[in-house]
Amino acid sequence: MIMTGLSTKEIELKIDLINATNYEQLLDLVKPVSEPIEQQNIFFDTPDHSLSRRKLALRLRLQGNEAFIALKGARSKAPDGLANRFELEMKISIDIAKVYLDNGFKSDDLPTEMICKLGKEIKDLEFRKYLSFSNRRLMASHSISDADYILEIDKTTFEDDSTDYEIEIELTNENEYESVLLAVKALLDTNKINWNFQSKSKMGRALIKAGLNDH
Repeated sequence: MIMTGLSTKEIELKIDLINATNYEQLLDLVKPVSEPIEQQNIFFDTPDHSLSRRKLALRLRLQGNEAFIALKGARSKAPDGLANRFELEMKISIDIAKVYLDNGFKSDDLPTEMICKLGKEIKDLEFRKYLSFSNRRLMASHSISDADYILEIDKTTFEDDSTDYEIEIELTNENEYESVLLAVKALLDTNKINWNFQSKSKMGRALIKAGLNDH
């Protein structure tokens, strides 16, 4: 298995754009740093949902000819719109990702770091895909307090064909929250773009839409 890009924490400001009109209006205002990225997100768990019961998520992401596997924990208590959670993400070969999709995999097939994090109770368990959604991501640069931040502007389509629109901004630490929030609020409010804080993860919303328990 090819593994790169290990990380252990995810801190993001998440803004709900509410509808397609607000989303399109924002796209007209920003300066993209790249072409839109198409992502396929597939979640795996055991037949008895042992990960979900522990507030964990195991996600396989396909993006062009690349694949990434991520283990995510539950959100910690944080201010409105701020997601602070444990995350391990690694790049894997696209061929291995296709095997996972077609056949599932066993816990021993996971990267060593993930096996250690999950603990002995996952030994010899089998994981199968059970939930998915697609995401179109536009990345745009926005200057905040003399620093450039990347706005990840997402259009997410779920299994029930419903669509959500949101902004995600990755932060280095929670101390950046207030200044980044104020700058994003100013951008949206000045241009009369309605918004809310996004309180649920994409997976949490996908679970609800699929009639499963919220994660």
